[in-house]
Formats: sequence, C-alpha cells, structure tokens
Amino acid sequence: MVVLDYEINLSKTEYLYYLECLQKFRIHRILNPIPYKTAFMNSKRSTSSYVLRNYSGDNLNGIIKHSFFETFHKKYRNRITEPEPPKEIASNQIKLLYWLYQQRKYFEDSDYWIPVQTESRLMTERQRGIIDCVELCKSKDGLRIIDYKSEPHQNDKLALVFYANLLNNFRAENMEYDEFLYNVVEIGCYYYKSGIERIFELKVDELLSFQESYQRILSEISQEKFPLIETSCWNCRLTDVCKIE
Repeated sequence: MVVLDYEINLSKTEYLYYLECLQKFRIHRILNPIPYKTAFMNSKRSTSSYVLRNYSGDNLNGIIKHSFFETFHKKYRNRITEPEPPKEIASNQIKLLYWLYQQRKYFEDSDYWIPVQTESRLMTERQRGIIDCVELCKSKDGLRIIDYKSEPHQNDKLALVFYANLLNNFRAENMEYDEFLYNVVEIGCYYYKSGIERIFELKVDELLSFQESYQRILSEISQEKFPLIETSCWNCRLTDVCKIE
C-alpha cells in the first residue's frame, strides 16, 4: 500500500481502526479509498442507496434514526411547545424520548435551541467526518458538538475530541466560511435508547494531547508500515480479507 500525501487524511472510523490494528486500517483504506474534498462535503446518500449497498439492518436503523434527528428542528419547530407530541412520535419510543429531550432544551432557552448545523460534512487537510449536531453554547462564547449514539461506548470521548479538532481546523482553513463563528468549547453525546445527554467541557490539555498523538499517527502512516495486531482479531469484520492478505 503506497500512501500519497493527500491520502494522509483520516475519518473518525479510520482513526479508531488505526488505534485498534494497523492492518485493519490498511485493509479498510484499500477497500474505501479517500474521497476528494468536494465530493465528500457535498455528497448526500439516500436511505435506499444504503440498502442497495447491502448495509446491515443495525446500520440501516441507525441511518434512519439520524435522518430523523437531522430534520427534527425544521419539521417540528412550530410544534415543539405543544403539550402532546405528534402521533408519529408518540408511537415510537426513541422518537418520543428525543421529542422530550428537545422540548426540555427549548424551554430552557429557546434562543439557543435551533442548531447551527446538523449532519455537518467537513474535510480538512488531514481529517474528515460528519458531525451530527453543532450548537451554540449559552454559557460561553463557543460551539458545542453533539454526537448521537445508541448507547455509551468507551471511545465516545475520544471520538468527540476528534470531531472538535476537525471543526476547529476546518474553521482555521476556511476563514471565508462564516457558519462557524467560534471554536468548540463543549462536547457531548445524546444516547437515543435512553434519552440521556452527557456534556463535557473541552479542555485545552485534552485537545493538545490529541493533536500530538494524531500527528504521530499521521507520521507513522506516511512510513507505510502496517503490522498485524492479533489481539484485535476476535471481533474484526475484516478477518476473512486479512487471511487472504
């Protein structure tokens, strides 16, 4: 695998794969070549396209839920103060929990309720990703990133710092882009199976530590060395391909 300079760019998934097993990262990248910036930031697949691409049932369900979260404010902004949720929401537990979660946020401060962006597709020189929700913080000058997850995972905080660094770098590289007026100061997850939100302050030392580690990883990738880490094989979906390799 020859790594060209423009290919030294990681998505969150590739970043976590690299930490797990360098060979897993290598095979994933061979099967999923890096897209061009314009294509990545402007592409938007329909749910049916994921069906045709043979995505698993769990992945399709997640995509459908994210589509609901993405369009929620546009669709229900004029109904969010109603005492009873719409029928199509009341009949679905995950949608109902999200309705109640958003209604609480609205009544806490309606001025900050509408997100800055949802499903933000961003690509910088060395990172790319889709950020579920970007909000304005009401307590400080800055942005808050929210990632929608089914339930907690040990890598949640690391993924959030990845996204925070991505957005901050995108803002620095695209000064003409005035949608993001501030850097990220808070990060959090909304767990849609339970309806619970967890918010963290983004600390400077956390961000600096990530940046140092990330630069080291990019340097290692440029050296084109991807040894197998066998302790990660037990739960790897690329095992069959790896055996052929």
